Amino acid sequence: MTNAEVLKLILKVTETLENNKIYIDQLDAKLGEGDLGSKLVENLKKSMEQVHKTDTKEMSAVINFVGKSLGKFGGKIGKIYGQSLKEFALQIGSKEELDLSELVLLLDYIISKLKLRSKDRSVKDHLTFWLEFRQGIQKQALSNKSTAEAIKQTLSQLKWAYPSTRSNSLSLVRVLIVRTIIKNL
Repeated sequence: MTNAEVLKLILKVTETLENNKIYIDQLDAKLGEGDLGSKLVENLKKSMEQVHKTDTKEMSAVINFVGKSLGKFGGKIGKIYGQSLKEFALQIGSKEELDLSELVLLLDYIISKLKLRSKDRSVKDHLTFWLEFRQGIQKQALSNKSTAEAIKQTLSQLKWAYPSTRSNSLSLVRVLIVRTIIKNL
């Protein structure tokens, strides 16, 4: 998966979240501060501004900018994803493409961070999603599919691609991101 494909997906995800940020904020207000959608969109836009400002072609820089943005908007989940992405960016160095083995490495970073906090119910939901996603990606890797096709195929098969019985802001964000990725790969 090329840097351009990753950037396109991030822009599409940002657009989707922006179109739904008011509803996400309303759901978030039930349990949190009511600003999850707005903050997430704001920080993703800032990370894309950094990417365009630096005109980088390196995957690690793009992932690092997004990781920094996610780590800033608060909450344990944002910090976990932010830290995982930043560590992964350091690991892949100056690559301009992401293959399936590197995607599995990223998933391992995320899963290991989530396992450290797995007693929290919201973290358990995320951990379950990423474990299922990683298992699906590993199966796809055996079929010699491209990274983009493997991601799309795996996400399409996960139950998490559809509305949750527990409707909260984080599960809505996850569903929106998954559906946007499936649609745009």
